[in-house]
Amino acid sequence: LKGSAIMIFGSLWVNIVNYVYHIVMGRILGPADYGELMSLYAILYVVSVVPLSTSFAIVKEISHTKNKKERSVVYHTLKRYLWRLAVVSSLILIFLSPFIARFLHIENVFSVGIIGSVLFFMLILLGNQATLQGVLDFFGVVASNLASSTVKLIFGVILVLLGFSVSGAIAAILLAVIASYIVSARMVRRYVSARPSKKKIPLVPFLRYAFP
Repeated sequence: LKGSAIMIFGSLWVNIVNYVYHIVMGRILGPADYGELMSLYAILYVVSVVPLSTSFAIVKEISHTKNKKERSVVYHTLKRYLWRLAVVSSLILIFLSPFIARFLHIENVFSVGIIGSVLFFMLILLGNQATLQGVLDFFGVVASNLASSTVKLIFGVILVLLGFSVSGAIAAILLAVIASYIVSARMVRRYVSARPSKKKIPLVPFLRYAFP
C-alpha cells in the first residue's frame, strides 16, 4: 500500500508538472513553434518504445536476484549492454537528423540532433530506474521522474525566454534527462556494488524475453 501510494501520488505530481509545462510552452512558443516541438516529441515517443519495453525485462531480472552480489552482476551486465545500445542508437538518430528534419519540415536540424543525445541518456537511465522498480524502491523512481519534469519546466521556460525558441525547449529536455539520470544513479548505489563484477549473465535469454 505504501509503495502504491508513493507511485500514485508521485506520478500524479509528475503529470501535473508536465501538464503545466505544455500549457506554458504553448503560450510562450506560439502555435507554429509549439507544433514543431510536438513533432520532435513524437520522435521521442517512437524511439522510446524499445526502452520502455526493455525495462519490464530488466525489472524481472533484478527482482529475481537474492542478494546485492547477484543484483550487482545483473545490473552491471545490463548496464554495459545499455551503454553500447545507447551509443549506437543515438549516433544513428543524429546521422538521420537532416532527413528527419526535412521530412517534418523543421528548419533547425540542430533541434533534431539533440534528440539523439536525449535518447542516449534515456537508455542509460533505463537500467537505474528499472533496478529501482525491481527492488521496490518506488520513491527513487518518483524522485527521478520528478527531477526530470521540474528541470524540463524551469530550464525550458528560461531558455525559450532567452530567445532559443524550440532549440532551447529541446535542450531543456536533454538537461532534464541528465538530471533524472544523476538522481537515479545516486538512488541505486545502495542496492548494487560500485565496481562491476567480472561475472556476467547471458544476454540471449534476456533479449529473447524482452523482444516480444
